[in-house]
Amino acid sequence: MAAFFRRMNRYLGLSAPGIRSALLLCLCLCFCQCAGMRKPDKDASKDANSVSGYGFPFPEIPRKIQKPEERLAYLALHYWENFDFGDTAFLLKAEIAEQGFADFAALLPSCPPPVKAEALANFCQKAGKKLVSERYFHTLTEKYWYDPNSPFRDEANFRTFLQHFLQNPIVPEVEKFRPRHLEALLGRNCPGDTATDFRFHFSARKTARLHEIQAEYLILYFNNPGCQTCATSRAELLCAPTINTLIQQERLKILSVYPDGIPDSGILPTQEIPGWMEVYDANRNVLEKDLYDLKAIPTLYLLDKDKKVLLKDVPVRQIEGYLESDTSSTSDS
Repeated sequence: MAAFFRRMNRYLGLSAPGIRSALLLCLCLCFCQCAGMRKPDKDASKDANSVSGYGFPFPEIPRKIQKPEERLAYLALHYWENFDFGDTAFLLKAEIAEQGFADFAALLPSCPPPVKAEALANFCQKAGKKLVSERYFHTLTEKYWYDPNSPFRDEANFRTFLQHFLQNPIVPEVEKFRPRHLEALLGRNCPGDTATDFRFHFSARKTARLHEIQAEYLILYFNNPGCQTCATSRAELLCAPTINTLIQQERLKILSVYPDGIPDSGILPTQEIPGWMEVYDANRNVLEKDLYDLKAIPTLYLLDKDKKVLLKDVPVRQIEGYLESDTSSTSDS
């Protein structure tokens, strides 16, 4: 994301990035101004290429569109209109096709939901006309929207593309097996759903089930104590003010689950922490039955008292922010 704004600063001659949303609006404004300086006899798509700085054919924003938010919407909705999805020369050049998609992924979060939905539908429709582009952008959407390490990660966007991919008759059925599996995983334990119940072990003889836990809020924390990222997330949980205040008030519990079977002796923390339950999935049901989408460890969910999913697969800071907002609004009312 930062590279996107640095690149646009360089292309557009902006001296400082400013607020990200404001920069995107400035981006649209500058595209419009560049379009206004064009000579009438120049080809619009070629001139748009010169603005992009790397060959992607950005659309020309009409001069009559003056409001920044309208320029942003126009750019998003017409983003792909000059891109030839059937031209393999474009697709083979990552500096054009992949970089163009990366910038599209960076642009979408700043769009209002209706604009974002329409822009995404336009992209899916155009990419799906040719099998070569449908395959290529399926790979990119998984890389940018599904990979847990991607700064553009957006499961809703990826699921939208997957559904389009699965419904596209030009895609051979044999190529839909894995996407169909991914689409099913994405549909599980989404916000508003009741979290899938499963049995876990405190010890060889003591077990319980997720739905038996009584708490106003429950953080479901899949982790492996041996990984550095898990150690970082654990430290964040232990230091989060709102989370720990709710634990002290006995309103929140943390179910820390080791999903890889029976742990080796000593792998789970032995020090008891108030509000924490250190458990393991002895039969590996979560993993082997795909009860939860654990594409990376750690994975955190926030559940309510009825085990409804409030947040799915989010960082600690997002859980902390949600709880801070939710509890403060509750106390105000």
